[in-house]
Amino acid sequence: MRQISWKATARTGRLTVREQDHTQEWNATVLADLWTDSSEDLERVLELVRTVCESLEERHIPYAFVSNSDLGDVPEGLGRQHIHMIQRKIGLSFPIAYYRFDTLLPKLFSGPADDRSFILIAPEPTGNVADYLQYLDRYGASKTIVFYGKEAAS
Repeated sequence: MRQISWKATARTGRLTVREQDHTQEWNATVLADLWTDSSEDLERVLELVRTVCESLEERHIPYAFVSNSDLGDVPEGLGRQHIHMIQRKIGLSFPIAYYRFDTLLPKLFSGPADDRSFILIAPEPTGNVADYLQYLDRYGASKTIVFYGKEAAS
């Protein structure tokens, strides 16, 4: 009843209902878990981070970057300066994880929830990944997208 436009109904002589345009503005957070002993897996994770960020830029989707290493965090943004800041951090870093990824997750959600999607990039599936995904899916606007740096065995 609240969506009926009474003025338009009176003017046209037929029942008119207001239509709301609920367009969704996409935004994402790229999460990089660099907890690994393998330099090959680490290189692959960093390559995936760069590729995912470039893809988000091409699609004009604002994104933030969060890591458990010296890559640190980059707040949400878009544009040449944003992608160059992330690429510079990758190029200048000694990608060593400072803490386990699961300790990072509660810090992500200390503020009010927003409608964002998560992209998790990790070296390989571990026992805790199912827990991470459940946690992220609970707070995310959609299912979490996951990329692994470890090559699948043939």
